[in-house]
Amino acid sequence: TNIPPLQQQQFMTAVISPHVQLIRSLLDNPCLTRDPNDFAEKLSNSIAAIAHLSKGFSKPTEEVQCVLVETMSISLAVLQALPDQAIIRNKTLVLLQRLVLCLGDKVLSNIPHFLSSLIQYSTQEDIIDVSQLLNQLCIKFHTSAISIINLSLKPFLLKCRALLPDNGSLSGSTALSHIQLETLAIQKCIYITLQHIITHSLTPVLVSEENIGILEEIIQTMKLGAVSIAQDATLNKTCIIFFQDLFQQWARGSDATAPSTTTTTVSTEVQSSFLNFVFADLMPAMINFILDPSFKERDALQARNVTEIAKFLCLVKDCRTPDFEAWVLRMNCPEEVKAGLTRSKCAKDMRECLKYLMKTMKT
Repeated sequence: TNIPPLQQQQFMTAVISPHVQLIRSLLDNPCLTRDPNDFAEKLSNSIAAIAHLSKGFSKPTEEVQCVLVETMSISLAVLQALPDQAIIRNKTLVLLQRLVLCLGDKVLSNIPHFLSSLIQYSTQEDIIDVSQLLNQLCIKFHTSAISIINLSLKPFLLKCRALLPDNGSLSGSTALSHIQLETLAIQKCIYITLQHIITHSLTPVLVSEENIGILEEIIQTMKLGAVSIAQDATLNKTCIIFFQDLFQQWARGSDATAPSTTTTTVSTEVQSSFLNFVFADLMPAMINFILDPSFKERDALQARNVTEIAKFLCLVKDCRTPDFEAWVLRMNCPEEVKAGLTRSKCAKDMRECLKYLMKTMKT
């Protein structure tokens, strides 16, 4: 725009001020708690208007940013006044996603206060939007968002678990019921958010004081996502890639031959437990996954999962060669498969070994 920055600020203030004044008057109204539904509708309209106004600025000037920053406190006051109103949570999430784009790291100091209420009062319908906000923070800010993700991760995961339907098991399903679809949607939130955390250099939150107590649950949850036949094949892939990235960061040893630029320091105890899980639990489960009669390796999506498992095994072999070779020796499979796995020099070789394993063990 050719409008001078100061004039942009004046225009924005003139347009937004009536909404802010209306919000304040509604929040001060003694009838707010007696008729929350009616007030929520009016308040949400003003929040939506502010969000809509922000869409006109992909790269707002400092002057415009100052106006938008000021809207965060009044929006937070609305959320805290009526956190159980779905329409308030919905419009607040829309506004926050817009402000992340417009304001950059200027939003970071306020976001934890929003997330606290948004997570606590989320339902099956809006936990997906909360997940998207967390993912956006990971993608946009990387390690700058680590304190926010650290404080939000455990409440988010516990909320997701609480929202899972009691009878939402996916096993043995072909046509998914409504309850099973709800289960799948919430599981997808968990898997994708955890994958974003690992991918965008926020892995230390998994072993922080706040989250170390749920680390084992996180690992087991992702394992089930990686090797569940009933799971969506694209989510299988997400969880397998999660372990590829986590292994690169946590499991590099002195015998590793492949270079690493993503190593994250963890305690010897955590590393030892993780490696034991990989060799004793995860890799056998991956092999059983592709050998399951229900696994359709000719399906394009499942074929990609074979490729991702091959990449993971190749990574393990490169990083922990003696441990990998010892694991191969313990496998219950033809000797030529063991020899092929040991000789594999790349993911393509490993994939061919897995294809041969499936051919020989499933016929």
